[in-house]
Amino acid sequence: MYVGIDIGGREGRTTKIALLQSGHGHLTITAIHEVPPRGDDFIVNFLVERRDVAKGVGIDSPFDLPPCLRCGDADCPGLETCPSGETKMIVDSGRNPYAERLTEIFVSNALDEVRPMQTMALGQIVARTMYLLKRLRSEGFPTVRVREVYPKASLFAFRRALKLPQEDFDRAMRKYKKTEGQEARAYIVDSLSPIIDFSSFGEECEESHDKLDAAVAGLSAYFAVHNLSLPRPEELPSEADWIEIPDWTRIVPSFRAIALKKS
Repeated sequence: MYVGIDIGGREGRTTKIALLQSGHGHLTITAIHEVPPRGDDFIVNFLVERRDVAKGVGIDSPFDLPPCLRCGDADCPGLETCPSGETKMIVDSGRNPYAERLTEIFVSNALDEVRPMQTMALGQIVARTMYLLKRLRSEGFPTVRVREVYPKASLFAFRRALKLPQEDFDRAMRKYKKTEGQEARAYIVDSLSPIIDFSSFGEECEESHDKLDAAVAGLSAYFAVHNLSLPRPEELPSEADWIEIPDWTRIVPSFRAIALKKS
């Protein structure tokens, strides 16, 4: 079983959980659950109850704060002289180490089509996710199975892997999160049919981008568990987070490998 979680903001009213089962070369959605408002304990109990069968969990949210906010040093030397390797790499990229993480920069380098939101722009969602991870560890759930994913990036990776028409797909991606984006979501659901069977939940994913993102989060977790994500860059400091993005060059082996960094 693989689990995808799309974390909602504010009180979490839009949080969705998708369950996927593997077999016959692709995944099948077997359930999509609504999470009640302020449903953090619901999520924790849901996963703990499935601890023995959940092989991978994908959560659509940052797992930690930017390096400047994780730093425990009482005295701050400033960005230009900070000894943190992660901070230095972010500064050298012209970005902000107290607002975003290095992994977000690597993702935007890997896929020209996406630029993740800065971590701190997702403040309450990040806080909820950090709390969930803390509770899961306290309950003995093996959080090594829990992966940070980014459905939008995963969808663009799938477009490359499945050789989908770029113009049509880009048009759908611009609209799929909008209230009136049902046609765009239907296009995405149909396009992903070679790798995921939406079964009776296709219409639900067409009606709700949160449910679609939960399904894609679960699919992304599946590829991460099977070591089919983009490889973690060697230069990424060990303390830095990593977003798992399906490696389109290995999902469809005939695709030519593409370097992580822009040429």
